[in-house]
Amino acid sequence: MRSKDKIAYYYDGDVGGVYFGPNHPMKPHRLCMTHHLVLSYDLHKKMEIYRPHKAYPVELAQFHSADYVEFLHRITPDTQHLFSNELAKCPGEFLLPVAWGCCAVVLMFVNATNQLAN
Repeated sequence: MRSKDKIAYYYDGDVGGVYFGPNHPMKPHRLCMTHHLVLSYDLHKKMEIYRPHKAYPVELAQFHSADYVEFLHRITPDTQHLFSNELAKCPGEFLLPVAWGCCAVVLMFVNATNQLAN
C-alpha cells in the first residue's frame, strides 16, 4: 500500500444494539466487534473513522417507495400486529426484520452507502 492511500470506514456504536433474529443475515453486533479490534490493535491511528448521520426519508426514498419508508418509521415489535397486511406483502423475514431500532439502522446504512458512493 502506498503511503498516500487513505483507509476509512463508517461506524456507529448504536448499531450494535439491534438484533434482527437468528435467521437474518445482518448481525450488527459484528460491527461492534470489528470496531473493538480496530481500537485494540491501534488501527484507528492509521485510518479515518466516520460516523454516518441517519438518512432523511427523502434519501431512503431513492431506493424504496414512500409507503415502505413510512412503514419503517411506524413499525416496532409492539406494533407489528397492527401491520399484518403490510407484513404479508414482504417476500420473507430476511427483507423486513422487525426489531427495536430497525429503522434507525436502515437509515444509517443507507446514508453510509450514499456517502461511500459519492
